[in-house]
Amino acid sequence: MLPPPEDPAALGVPSYDNLSDCFALSAQYRDQFQTLEGELRESPDIVYNLQDTLVSRVYLKLENQRAQDSLIRFAEPLNALAFGATKKYPAGFLAKSWKYLLENHTHDGICGCSGNDVCSEMMTRFQKSRNISDTYARVALEALAAQTDTRFAAAENGYGTLVVFNPQPFAADEPVCVEFVYPSSEAPEAFRVTDSDGHACPCQITAARDREFIRSDFKSVQHFAKDRVFQAVLQAGPLPAFGIKAFRLEKAAANENAPEDALLVSKESRTVENAYITLSVADNGTLTLTDKATGYVYRDLNYFIEEGDGGDAYIFNQIPGGSVHDSRSLRWDIEFLQDGPLQAACRLKAEWELPFEMTGHAAGRSAQVVKNSLEYLVHVYAGSPVVRIQLHVDNRSKDHRIRAYFPTGIQSDHVWADGQFSLEKRTGSRLHGTMPQQTFCAVSGEQRGLAILEKGLHQYDYLDDGNGTLALSIIRGQGALYRGFFERYNDEYSETQCLGGFDMEYAIYPFATQGGALPDIVLQKAAQFNTGLRSTQTGSHEGRIPACQSFLALEEGGLQLSSFKLSEDGSRIVARFYNPRAISVQARLALALPVDSAVRMNMHEDVLAALPVTDGRLAFEAGPCEIVTLGFDGVFSPLER
Repeated sequence: MLPPPEDPAALGVPSYDNLSDCFALSAQYRDQFQTLEGELRESPDIVYNLQDTLVSRVYLKLENQRAQDSLIRFAEPLNALAFGATKKYPAGFLAKSWKYLLENHTHDGICGCSGNDVCSEMMTRFQKSRNISDTYARVALEALAAQTDTRFAAAENGYGTLVVFNPQPFAADEPVCVEFVYPSSEAPEAFRVTDSDGHACPCQITAARDREFIRSDFKSVQHFAKDRVFQAVLQAGPLPAFGIKAFRLEKAAANENAPEDALLVSKESRTVENAYITLSVADNGTLTLTDKATGYVYRDLNYFIEEGDGGDAYIFNQIPGGSVHDSRSLRWDIEFLQDGPLQAACRLKAEWELPFEMTGHAAGRSAQVVKNSLEYLVHVYAGSPVVRIQLHVDNRSKDHRIRAYFPTGIQSDHVWADGQFSLEKRTGSRLHGTMPQQTFCAVSGEQRGLAILEKGLHQYDYLDDGNGTLALSIIRGQGALYRGFFERYNDEYSETQCLGGFDMEYAIYPFATQGGALPDIVLQKAAQFNTGLRSTQTGSHEGRIPACQSFLALEEGGLQLSSFKLSEDGSRIVARFYNPRAISVQARLALALPVDSAVRMNMHEDVLAALPVTDGRLAFEAGPCEIVTLGFDGVFSPLER
């Protein structure tokens, strides 16, 4: 980039003091401009996109996703909701978290095309951002829990209350993974869980461990203590949209509250079944998934293909004549770690001998091989059609790419993926080839579809292979910034090879459809998988918040919640939504916040117009792919009244 010329007039170039003047001038020539629509990905003469940076230094993308979700989905909304109780909003700390995050969003930084020192510092900033966000999210959720009416939890054998927060503007119907802690001397082996209406909520302890630490109340001598930390799966029923729900914990006999729709698990046949799906694990490390809604059987899901990459940090370039390796040829060690009734977890492990590096200037792959390893946990929950996968890759090879493959059996002329505040229907030249996604990609036929949900794995491909296969990029290693400059490697970009261990998460979601349209439920499942839920423990006490409370619910429109926070001037709550579809929609919100008035705002949070609130509901129009900012005046939280 170059600075502006000192004398633009001498070059015949007008100069302007601000963008508004530029836009005003360009408006005079609008009729002479060519109108371009869409993503502009297939027009190198207009814009050239380096698609393969989506998976360069994949660890940066994974950390970025975690930092964004912590700040946007939990820290900001929880502190905005808790403001009425605490009278404190950590604006300065949240701004600092934003600063660390945005400093990592420079062009070659987040692309993974910077030097090792730069990317190492980025990981430090991601950690600083998450430390701030996680801390203030926890503090705010504890403040909300302290103001929640949990008197229903006061009874004999009571072990306290668990409060769960759902950050999405629709009810969460997936099982809840929670963690709670008790002094080791008091902790039972199993728990009975009930909601405020007395309904039993089946709970399965999936792990427990002792934790030692130093406890001090600053009034006595410090002493060592030991806690028992439980991880559990809770069938909580629908969690209220953008709200909280409290649960009573009490001592129980093991498995006495098993659900009516408990998982059917056969370790011998390696099969898991619930009301929605049947999943089986094959000897070759793949998954077979039967969708009960459509009756279709998806086979050979989640196998891995490894191939040589002779490109650079910007571009994947398959090595001509290089070997290609298929994980279905490996010997897999398969073991069930959990067998229900709420969660089944199967672990698959394999060692993979792969070429160590490329030879020459991407002329071929070396005869020397090294041992890589793949290990993944596949989780199936009672009451959920989503198959969750936790993958660990121990990468010891250079100059290669690994992708996970999901044959859908659907031959379609379009594929779906979510973009920046949009839902993209990709056709024509954008149908095949590596493409970006935010949280999911999906292919849909006349009656059925398959979606791959992901966290920080932002590149997919819809292969023209006759099987309608979706390929999810897992990891890509290369040792040069730009092959046009460097014959082989340059040291300052060596960590672009991504050697070492990496953990990532994605999921498989089969769905029914009509005529190839993508139902809103796919976007909801992707959002829910991507962000998850947060929980905290509290005691039994009075409170101004009901034990089951939705603060805000989207009843119509299919919008996505982008942010919920205190306004920059601290005067009101701001909720920002976006319409992902390319058509206008009528949206309606149900508000449990005791709002005095509502306004529509622009992105600068300037008021544009007043919006009427009738019987606790707010209606408005959202244009195609429009971002809508709403402001709520009067009361910051139900805790105020």
